[in-house]
Amino acid sequence: MDQVHDYENLVADVLGENMKMCEILQVNVLLKKFPPTWNDYRNHVKHKKRDLTLQELISHMRSEEAKRIKDKKISNSSISIKANLVEPSESSKGRFQHKGKKFKKGMQQKSLKGNDGKIQKNKQLCYCCGKSGHKAYQC
Repeated sequence: MDQVHDYENLVADVLGENMKMCEILQVNVLLKKFPPTWNDYRNHVKHKKRDLTLQELISHMRSEEAKRIKDKKISNSSISIKANLVEPSESSKGRFQHKGKKFKKGMQQKSLKGNDGKIQKNKQLCYCCGKSGHKAYQC
């Protein structure tokens, strides 16, 4: 907040000479005192639709500076934020090795077709009586 103190000293000198400054001029002078790292914030404030009062600008500056200090502390901290990563143990590495892989060329696939070329269906038994050919709701 050195810029605010420099600005206040400058305004005190001007007002000490019995000169008057409008508030918009004071806001623009304060904006000029921002360091080069604040260029994006300065441009944002300059292009707002309505003009800020001096007190509004100072409160915006203080909140922006507090945000920048907080961001700098977070980025400079030695604690890095990492996602919880679960790594497989040695015992479970081979367990899922062939999951989802296609058959190799030498392997034969099970045939669903019977001797006559039609697809075989498993014969289902009735849950109530144990006979095949119908289901329990038909029994």
